[in-house]
Amino acid sequence: MSASALSSGEPDPSIDRPSAEELVLDGPAGSPVSVVTMTSNAWADLATDYERARQRSDSLDRILEWPAQRELLGDVTRQRILDVGCGSGAKAVALAEDGATEVIGVDITDAFADQDQENVHLVQGDLSDQASV
Repeated sequence: MSASALSSGEPDPSIDRPSAEELVLDGPAGSPVSVVTMTSNAWADLATDYERARQRSDSLDRILEWPAQRELLGDVTRQRILDVGCGSGAKAVALAEDGATEVIGVDITDAFADQDQENVHLVQGDLSDQASV
């Protein structure tokens, strides 16, 4: 990807991207299965282990990712936040604790952490299927 494409936020035209038709494979009994569905199912299978690893004190998320994300977000006081791909919802809860008025977390799995904050709403949904949200 060229530096100008990176800085402009535009997709790099030199990268060959598959069409929607190329993202559908033959499934059981010849029925079509989208790669998106396959990815969604794979993530559902991995989510529990991912969240367990993320909770470790030496996880990359705790050491680097979340502190960097939190710094980029800045002051969230009185903000309404949508956390897409929220996982367990732990970060949504943290943002509410930091002063966000409302946090909505959406994730393909329903492995949400127990939380009792009325300004945090965790929703199971597949964003590749907007009707599910």
